Amino acid sequence: GMKWLLGTYTSRYNRRHKEFGHLFSGRYKALIVDGSGNGYLKTVCDYVHLNPPRAKVLKPGQALSAFAWSSYPLYLGVPSRRPKWLRVDRLLGEWGIPKDSAAGRRVFAERMEWRRGEALRGEFKRVERGWCLGGEEFRQELLEQVDTRPGSSHFGEVVQEAEAVQAEQLVIAGLKRMRWSEADLRARRKGEPRKVDLAWKLRSQTTMPLVWIAERLNMGTRGHLAWLLQQRGKSRPAAPRQPTTAKKMTLSLTDPFTGYDPQGWCLGSEEFRQELLAQVSEMATPKGGGEEVQQSALAKAQWIAIEEMDALGWVAPVLQGRRKRDPYKVRIAARLRCETTMTLEWIAERLCMGAATHVASLLQRHRRKGSNSEETLFCPPYCPPIRTARQRRQGPPTRPCRGRRPRETR
Repeated sequence: GMKWLLGTYTSRYNRRHKEFGHLFSGRYKALIVDGSGNGYLKTVCDYVHLNPPRAKVLKPGQALSAFAWSSYPLYLGVPSRRPKWLRVDRLLGEWGIPKDSAAGRRVFAERMEWRRGEALRGEFKRVERGWCLGGEEFRQELLEQVDTRPGSSHFGEVVQEAEAVQAEQLVIAGLKRMRWSEADLRARRKGEPRKVDLAWKLRSQTTMPLVWIAERLNMGTRGHLAWLLQQRGKSRPAAPRQPTTAKKMTLSLTDPFTGYDPQGWCLGSEEFRQELLAQVSEMATPKGGGEEVQQSALAKAQWIAIEEMDALGWVAPVLQGRRKRDPYKVRIAARLRCETTMTLEWIAERLCMGAATHVASLLQRHRRKGSNSEETLFCPPYCPPIRTARQRRQGPPTRPCRGRRPRETR
């Protein structure tokens, strides 16, 4: 019903009146009420029945029964004119009226008019701001039933009380597991390893602040507890890393979907994959992108690096032993930068040339100097930088004189 009211009815109203947006302000009020007969149901019903005068819908001289959009006038009517779903005996019993008679209904109306003139702001505060209405025992029973994480519609006092109950349950379970009492918890030193483990569990599984945890476990100040948890996190053994193996994408005759990767770009063996990668660089277009192009560029860059090293007679130890600004390394890096799309970080790491900024500086000097006799077998010739139309109109580039200015002769 509420979903229809907030959705369908709102859409029809906006179309009819040419409006837009929300018709009602926020979600309707939902409150869990203790029905044990201690007056909580009476408080909620009075809050609903006294809404019209509190919202100033009724004038001071009008009776409560004058408001037609409420169930209160039906309480004052005869039983034959009430709907079947309306039950009045519970509320009349809360007011101490034993029978649904004309005299009982008249007493109920008099008491409601008398209650209308009272200052009920403090009494209705728990109805307006709270999430349940009942005794402390009823409240604790509800909190113990919370076993899920708070959602987007849960906030404020509800989440804080639920988290506090969950944290208290973790503390009690931890003490029971360690066979400690509350006196043992207070007698143990602040940095007790089992205390730190329990604090770590509270910190990871609840949202309780460090102040609460330190006070509950008798672990000193908040800063001391934060330092203990930091040291505990450093001493934790690192999780074993799973060996990364190449993912084989082979077809199965019994199950055609075995080995299928929905995020992949080809389906076949590793040899088939490498053959396709070798052809992608020739077939790639400016619109090409994604995993296949990246893997193709990586395969081509590895092939160029291996080919250049074979031409120079180098192996991996020789490449690592050469200095970072070795001319041959610079020319291999220039070819990789010219023929592939690999980043400077990858080139610097693959050729052992230090940081990416150092490689960029070396390549810039290489372009300025051009090619010389030490050029490797597979390195492309030096390509001068492209000049703009304005630079071409100004004539050939002139090299600035770096020597001293000649003295003027008199």
